[in-house]
Amino acid sequence: MTAISDVTVRFGGQAVISDVSLSIASGEKVGLLGPNGAGKSTLLKAMAGLIELSHGTVQYREGETVSYVPQDYSAINDELVLDNLKRRVGLLELENVMSSFAGTSPTEMASIQTFSDTIEHYQALGGYEFDTNLNKAFEKLGLPISLTSRTFGELSGGQQVKIGLAGILLSRFDVLLLDEPTNNLDLEGLALLEEFVQISPASMLIVSHDRRFLDRTVSAVAEIDANTRELVLYGMGYAQYRESRAKALAAGSRQYSDYLDEVKRLQATVTRASKEVSRGAGRSSDNDKLSANHRAARGASSAAGDKRRAVKALERLTVVAQPPKSWELRLQLTAASRSGEQVLRLDECTVSYPGSDFRFGPASLEINSGQRVAIIGPNGSGKTTLAALMTGRISPETGRIRLGEGVHLGKMDQDQRSMLECGNALEALMREVGGVDESEARTLLAKFDLTADDVLRPIGSLSPGERARLMLAALMAKGPNLLVLDEPTNHLDLEAQEQLEAALMGYSGTVIVVSHDREFLERIGVTTVFEVENGKVTQGSYALL
Repeated sequence: MTAISDVTVRFGGQAVISDVSLSIASGEKVGLLGPNGAGKSTLLKAMAGLIELSHGTVQYREGETVSYVPQDYSAINDELVLDNLKRRVGLLELENVMSSFAGTSPTEMASIQTFSDTIEHYQALGGYEFDTNLNKAFEKLGLPISLTSRTFGELSGGQQVKIGLAGILLSRFDVLLLDEPTNNLDLEGLALLEEFVQISPASMLIVSHDRRFLDRTVSAVAEIDANTRELVLYGMGYAQYRESRAKALAAGSRQYSDYLDEVKRLQATVTRASKEVSRGAGRSSDNDKLSANHRAARGASSAAGDKRRAVKALERLTVVAQPPKSWELRLQLTAASRSGEQVLRLDECTVSYPGSDFRFGPASLEINSGQRVAIIGPNGSGKTTLAALMTGRISPETGRIRLGEGVHLGKMDQDQRSMLECGNALEALMREVGGVDESEARTLLAKFDLTADDVLRPIGSLSPGERARLMLAALMAKGPNLLVLDEPTNHLDLEAQEQLEAALMGYSGTVIVVSHDREFLERIGVTTVFEVENGKVTQGSYALL
């Protein structure tokens, strides 16, 4: 049993998470949800002992081993892949300890105990089967075992992602803390990760925005409230959680609305009764019981009673707090004009990279107005290269690219490189959109939860999620009739993903999207699938999703 009790973490006096308590049973898989900035990654790091708790405790069963897997797979560029993997699965340090005993026979009791504990721990983490399991994992992932002798910095982005997944598949820890493990995984990698999570005996706390992955893997959901920083546990699967949460939010809204209606009704009674009391005051005559004045006085007396009862009812009325309104991505995508029938055409295009054996193409394809195109394929196959060709970020060595008549392009890069070239968010938006002044740009960015302070920060200091919202703000302002989106959901929380889907569903232009988010592709109504593998592009079937 993993027990988190009243955990609070503060940075600079500000609570990032507050009084969080959670129990995870042995072997249980729990999804950790909440909007960007709610403190999910902070909680995982706190549980891994990487940051100090301001208050509370984190307890594991005696002897349990714990591993934290961060969002990215960054490593020291000159670190060997083999060392990187051994470090990630907990073997590298143990091997160093074992090496220190090489050629010696420990005689002191303390040394004997250290040696014995190290061997036992090494065996528990699969050290003696590591080479065999490494070969199996690499074979499953389509990676040559020769990569283990290369440095991490020499690998392509797709290879780094697969090496990261290999580290998870090789893990023998009792507790795994996974932060966005599905980011940038291809469909094959997602299937392997799902299978691993389903069959692993380890307890897991998983931060993910992949709805289908959560639906297939977790048996409980813990949500961090963005307003209170507290955690609410739903002891149910992801699909049930979504339904239960929607009902709870609707019920809370109804309760607050009913409360306001009752307050309004009672206040109206007080106001009406007060007026009647004022009109009837001083108009009574004891000698004329049938006079109009006497009737008015009796009416005033009745109104006074109504007023007293209404005032008491208001005092007794249980106050219902207004449900907190969290920020929402209110995205509207509108094609400002209509393009010609043919939107984009590639004729025998090729691309190669210096120092790499990879070659893209020759690729030919045609996309027409109104199509909704998904580009899928394994990591490192050339999907981002194809997207970069389509947006003009790179030029083909041979072949030709043609944009159709009247095409106005809007793009969202996976690596957000185009934004990183700008000084700050304000400058980036004004450069990207053109024709907007500083005041208009600030107003638009505020709608995307980028405040007056945020827009002047260096682009590199913004989180990936903030940069994603900046890109979406630019798309909304430009009104393009062709969208090329490379992994657009990677850094958006679940609510923002759903609002992006809704915006795309109502968009009249042409959409080209590189994504492995199966539910996202299904919801936006993909009509055409292009599969990229080993640099070759073929038209595939929707069944591939």
